[in-house]
Amino acid sequence: MARGLLEANGVKAVLHDGNLVSIDWPLAMAIGGVKLMVPRGQASEGRMLLRDVAAGAFLHDAETQMPAPAGEDAAIERCPACGGEDVFRPRSFISALIGSMLMAPILWSTRRRVCRQCRNEWEAAEEGVPAA
Repeated sequence: MARGLLEANGVKAVLHDGNLVSIDWPLAMAIGGVKLMVPRGQASEGRMLLRDVAAGAFLHDAETQMPAPAGEDAAIERCPACGGEDVFRPRSFISALIGSMLMAPILWSTRRRVCRQCRNEWEAAEEGVPAA
């Protein structure tokens, strides 16, 4: 992503050791991981661009706006108490037990939901049945 940002802003950039790390990932720590390299003449410009990104200068307007009101997007599950989108769906005990026996993740979720923002707990409506 950093390379794409630099190149989109006219700074030539290459990734060094990317293939080596993908072939032998335990070696990544020994060689220092993947390195982003730019020509010396563009190094200060590249640093400034990356510093601006870290400071949030390139955030799109949609990323900085408040979340959409509850019910606007049916695909996003929201907390009924606070409207937050950080909803946790606990997995059932049976799912965990069968998954541990088969050494495979079996992910049957329960209808129980927990909001990670306000800690509200509720039961979700069944699939295909509108909430009361």
